Formats: sequence, structure tokens, C-alpha cells
Amino acid sequence: MNAPPLLMKLKIYNEEHNIDLWLPLFLAWIILLALMIALSPLAILLIILLWGSGWSKFIARLPVYLYRLLRDLKDSRVDVRKKDENVLIYFK
Repeated sequence: MNAPPLLMKLKIYNEEHNIDLWLPLFLAWIILLALMIALSPLAILLIILLWGSGWSKFIARLPVYLYRLLRDLKDSRVDVRKKDENVLIYFK
């Protein structure tokens, strides 16, 4: 099983500045987990209220879909280049 990315590398290069940042994403995952636990009673209530419609299945599977989306970010690169500026975002 793959884990979501733990670090994000951000590089910004232009004529004046060369910025190279490593951002710890594992701290964001801890906060996101706490938020999901706090909102779980609301999600359970929504699932019960929307049981007759098709939305209850979507709400029940939403955490799994979000986890898969975040997990697939690993080893993604976003490279934006302009004439005088380069930006690179890399998830590791």
C-alpha cells in the first residue's frame, strides 16, 4: 500500500531570487486526520438522512477517494517556465 507524499519541494528561480523550500506535508496529514475524526458524526448523520438517494454511498466513500487522490500525488512534478522565471513543485 502506498502512502501519501510526506514532503513537497518548491523551487522558484528568476533573475533576482533562487528559492528552494522543503515543506513537510506529514504535518498537514495529521491535521487533516484530526479534522476528519471531528467531522465524522456529521458525515454519519448525512449518510442516514440521505439514505434513500444515491448521495449516501458517495459520502461514505469520500474519505477513500480523497486518500487515493492524495496518494497518487506522490512523485508528481509541476514545472512552469516563463521567459525569466521557473517554478518547480515536486511531491516526494
